Amino acid sequence: MTLSFTHPNPIRTIRRVLAVALGAVALMCLTGCWIPALVGGMAQSAHETGSTLKFAEYEDLMGNDYAVVVKVTRGIAGEFPSLAGVMTNAIARRMVTSNDKIQATGFVPGALVLEFQYSTPSWEAWTYGKLAQHFGVTRLIIVDIHEFRLYEPGNRYVWNGRVAVRIGIVDADDPGAVDFSFTKDLYIRYPDDDGYTMNDMSTNNVIANLQERVANRVAWTFFDHEEPNIIPY
Repeated sequence: MTLSFTHPNPIRTIRRVLAVALGAVALMCLTGCWIPALVGGMAQSAHETGSTLKFAEYEDLMGNDYAVVVKVTRGIAGEFPSLAGVMTNAIARRMVTSNDKIQATGFVPGALVLEFQYSTPSWEAWTYGKLAQHFGVTRLIIVDIHEFRLYEPGNRYVWNGRVAVRIGIVDADDPGAVDFSFTKDLYIRYPDDDGYTMNDMSTNNVIANLQERVANRVAWTFFDHEEPNIIPY
């Protein structure tokens, strides 16, 4: 059997080479446009899902002992009777487990603070210095929750949780101390987006998420921590 070879048409070959070359150039141009967009998109995604080291805003618990006292208005306490207790224990737990960073010499357990509050109804009339002296601490942390709501007034069908908190710290070396040496205001929301109703999430879900966010934000004030770059609260 004789094998025969067909010689290619030189003009057609040149055309094919040119077509391939032009295609490669076009692909390189397109790829060149995509690379910055791709890199930028990856960087943006990494930023949104990553975290950043945040330093403590108040560092003077180091070498001191402290108590955390949560205050709520009567209106809030009437609507959410367990709020003060939940927040006292949640904040204390986060701070105690991070004491390797805080380096406090001691603290008053949340249960003891709550026991005092329940057994001493007049405690809110005490001076901060007297409270600190009662607990035997040199730093008193007051967490004043003056707003806690789940929805806009008059609209109980759409969730719009909001919490307003003021953190105040008393350097309690003076028994008559009445002023804070440090204050910080927090405004916290949940859900992160508008339009959610009771069909999307329960009342307990909204309350639990608000409480967790408040506890995190209050505790983070006192120690270095990793904080999400895109934090919704």
